[in-house]
Amino acid sequence: MFISCAGVPTQDPKNYAVAKVGDASLSELDLISEMSPQEKTQYLAFKKNVADRMIAKTLLAQEAKRENLSLEKLIQQEIFSKVTVSNDEVHEAVKKNKKKCKGKKQEACEKEISQELLVNKQNIFAQTYIKQLAAKTQIENHLPVLKDESAKNETVSKTDTAKK
Repeated sequence: MFISCAGVPTQDPKNYAVAKVGDASLSELDLISEMSPQEKTQYLAFKKNVADRMIAKTLLAQEAKRENLSLEKLIQQEIFSKVTVSNDEVHEAVKKNKKKCKGKKQEACEKEISQELLVNKQNIFAQTYIKQLAAKTQIENHLPVLKDESAKNETVSKTDTAKK
């Protein structure tokens, strides 16, 4: 038996019935086997993206709980407060993106680009922080993978070394 993120027991993902027709059950793997290669790739990529987002949120929530912080406070403390954009970075980006600034006041353009740079840097920093949390947490991914991608997407299992 598997436990979902919500804590509700679920069936083994390989045997999960996506439909029942009379007494016949159709599993998710049956569904995938009926897809074209392109459909399979898109479907599995979508599921992986959603699972990755859920895993990231869960890692952040668990760390917030360990640190006795709200999720918002953890994100502010560990990500947002550690990322800045210098004036030099803004001026360099303005030079590289003159088309973006065409028809805009210099100050408005710099503010817009500064905000974009900040958001990009925060996203990169957040991804790095989440990878660090993942490295010290056991994560098991039970999503089906395409045969040619199985070597890249094997179950990740790391020992939890976060003993605080």
